Amino acid sequence: MVAFLTLDLIKMIIKKILFVFILLLFIHSNAAAQHKILFRYNADYDVSSELQTPVIVSNVSVNQRTEDSEEVARGTDGWGYSSRNTAYFYVDSSTIVSTENAYLSAFGYFEVAGELWVKIFSLDGNLVTWDDTSKAHGVRLSLQDGHLILYARLSNETYSLVMPEQVSTSEWLRIGWYCRVGDDSIEQSIQINGFEQAYQKVALRAGVGFTVLNAQVQLGYTAVDSLEKSFKGELYAAILRNYIPVNAYRSAGGPADGSAYMGLVAYHDYPPNGSEESMDMRISDNLTPITRTIFVPYLNDEFIPQGVTNSYEDEDFADSTGMIYISLYHKTVDGTTRLKRSIIVEIDPENGKVRRCFRLTGQMKTGHNGGIAFKNNAIYVATGSQVEVYPIPQFTGSGTEKYQDLATDYSNLYTVQSKASFITYYSDTIWVGDYRTSSDSNKPYLYGYPLDDAGRILTSEVPKIYRLPYNTQGVAWRIIHGERYLFISKTGMSDGSRIYRCKYSDLSKFAEPVIDTSFTVPSGGEDISFNAKGELINVSESGAKYFQKKSSPWNTFYPFIFTISEEVLSENIDEDENEIPILINEVLVDPDTDEKMGDANNDGMRNSWQDEFVEILNISDLPFDLSGWKLGDDERLNFTFPEDYVLYAHQFVVVFGGGNVSKVPGYDPDPLITKVFATDDSIGNGLANSGDYVLLVSPSGQMDMYLAYGSKADAGPPSGSIVEGIAWEVQESTFAKADNNNSLTRSPDGQNSLNDNFVEHLAVSDKPFSPGTTINGLDSVVTIFGDEKSTLLYKNRIYNSYPNPFNSSTVVTFELNDDFDLEITMYNLLGQRVRTFEPRKYYKGSNLLRWNGTDDEGNVLPSGVYFIAIRSKKFSLLHKMVLVR
Repeated sequence: MVAFLTLDLIKMIIKKILFVFILLLFIHSNAAAQHKILFRYNADYDVSSELQTPVIVSNVSVNQRTEDSEEVARGTDGWGYSSRNTAYFYVDSSTIVSTENAYLSAFGYFEVAGELWVKIFSLDGNLVTWDDTSKAHGVRLSLQDGHLILYARLSNETYSLVMPEQVSTSEWLRIGWYCRVGDDSIEQSIQINGFEQAYQKVALRAGVGFTVLNAQVQLGYTAVDSLEKSFKGELYAAILRNYIPVNAYRSAGGPADGSAYMGLVAYHDYPPNGSEESMDMRISDNLTPITRTIFVPYLNDEFIPQGVTNSYEDEDFADSTGMIYISLYHKTVDGTTRLKRSIIVEIDPENGKVRRCFRLTGQMKTGHNGGIAFKNNAIYVATGSQVEVYPIPQFTGSGTEKYQDLATDYSNLYTVQSKASFITYYSDTIWVGDYRTSSDSNKPYLYGYPLDDAGRILTSEVPKIYRLPYNTQGVAWRIIHGERYLFISKTGMSDGSRIYRCKYSDLSKFAEPVIDTSFTVPSGGEDISFNAKGELINVSESGAKYFQKKSSPWNTFYPFIFTISEEVLSENIDEDENEIPILINEVLVDPDTDEKMGDANNDGMRNSWQDEFVEILNISDLPFDLSGWKLGDDERLNFTFPEDYVLYAHQFVVVFGGGNVSKVPGYDPDPLITKVFATDDSIGNGLANSGDYVLLVSPSGQMDMYLAYGSKADAGPPSGSIVEGIAWEVQESTFAKADNNNSLTRSPDGQNSLNDNFVEHLAVSDKPFSPGTTINGLDSVVTIFGDEKSTLLYKNRIYNSYPNPFNSSTVVTFELNDDFDLEITMYNLLGQRVRTFEPRKYYKGSNLLRWNGTDDEGNVLPSGVYFIAIRSKKFSLLHKMVLVR
């Protein structure tokens, strides 16, 4: 059977084909029009400027206005920073209206978003209107009784979003809003200064189908609004978009630095109808998840960010604000530097706003200043092989102290071995490092200089030295799950910058560190610092005007200070964060009054404070890094374990209140080998016989513990300024009598399975105490895990070496079942003797030997396999180690 097409059927088919063609053409043209600025007004631009939409200004005063707080930097005879205009809406009829309609058309899904930079004086009035009531669709943002209301009219159905809180008046606000319309719902949001204030997603009451928004844009007065009056206040700029900016832009805080757009970049404004993308759509992706973005301040004034630190970098600083500090230097688009002094900017992390801006006055006043550190309420600035210290003045909140010259003197200037490209503080040490490229004839290193109590850098001391990767921009230390890591910021270009995570045990002077994990961040990554939450603060210089507008501009644009969570930074670290391998094992607070029985430190004299002691035990099978841990009571944490101090598996370490402790078992003159320490005069303020707290506080804040005894046993956690903000991971109490001329001890040693793990020492021994040994006086450990008991009895063996492999030094732990005269020798894989240690007597129990990978002449040995041989007349032991350079 043959079917013939009639003329009417042919016409119908042609109409359908034309309809599909037109629809596809429309969809294509609409897609091609994505990411457009539909409207822009900026008070700095002339009404005829191509950078903004043509407008008519009525009853609005447009003039240069400088805030009182900005006068020092931006006023006449000030620092020479840029000034700005504002549009003052002062009467009900104040309005700025586009001369042409803004147009958006869509079939189904579409977005529209807006932004205002405004200072509001009154609580009622219209802000922005894009609506023509003769048509079916429109958008409006108004202010009623201090509440922002976002109206979206779709197919003559109105959807309203009301901000529950009143807006702040008489301060500059960055108000953002958006509407996202889908097939069956509409989303609306209002944000202020990067924080979402209101959001809703509701079902559409009528299908939208083909949507056209085609109306003039009105700022201020509009007859569409039932209020029929303008808001009162100042407006810097207003933008209407046919897209929603990326979240990193919308949610970014700050900086409120007094420049254009409250500090957001102004040099990526382009003609609204042009092909160039605006700043908010240029932002590069960050391949590493982030928790917060803050706009870098003073980019509009041609500054480039470099160093970053925060007040939590100093674990002893008594302040809860956690202020962020960044260093910036000045560089124009043509590459000219030193036209303006370098600055340190203090940023409130809660809102991202600039609190104070300090202009440097010392040696670093026009320096590149690639890194900064915080200690003792002072900023340590590094550049050109020097470090300069700038004390920070107290913040008074007067409102007129935003801009200050930061004073210092030559007594605060230090010359260091390092190139001093960057700097950080950690555990009573200032760490300065080199930025070098692979073409440099010198290799990059990190140098650690100790500080005295006043924060002075002890440059006369021999620094710790570790090799760094090329192109390192900054470093920061962090303890995660009990293990110390060095995080390294390494610059990169088109493929992004890197943040490396390296184990402390993998650092060496002679080889680049082993990279444990790498995180990719946008190019231009600079200095890094950890805050109180364990988040890593990083700053990118890619948003600087010099890099964006020079003749060969960067593709990367990420104008942010940003943070990465500890959860992200801890990926692939499997150790259980709740497993704490050390504990307070024995405490003496009441030495016997008898000169002999009370002489716990064995120095021949009984002293009520100096003979007090606290014994700590590592109950695990692995070495534990005690570097930077603090010991004391709830009034004073006055003892700090030295940098690089490791407590080996099943070992004790004892801290006495004072005296000569050289005769206590386990003492060694090497502070990294000894198992016995003494404080200056007492433990804390002296441990009270009647009751007190013994505190052991970790640098990371993840493994803090206390033991409460006597009157404090049922008093709850310690309180006071010394412990403010500490969340105690281990809280122990004992009702055993502490004021009875003997110690409190776990029985057996390491007991950790009972509600009260302590007893009086004389209840389980005929001796009143046993510092550095078990209860029965042997250097052996009994550890209780539930009902299981494991006793480690000594035999002649090499227990382990740590680290292994190693690239700097390693410590060999070996055990003896008696006292022996030993010969210890190192061999290479060919059996050649490379190092012989001085023969001497070693004693029953655990012994430690440190080897730094050198031969008898002090020459650095190459990478390879080495063996340690330990020989006596009765036995010989052999152990393999791997040296990695």
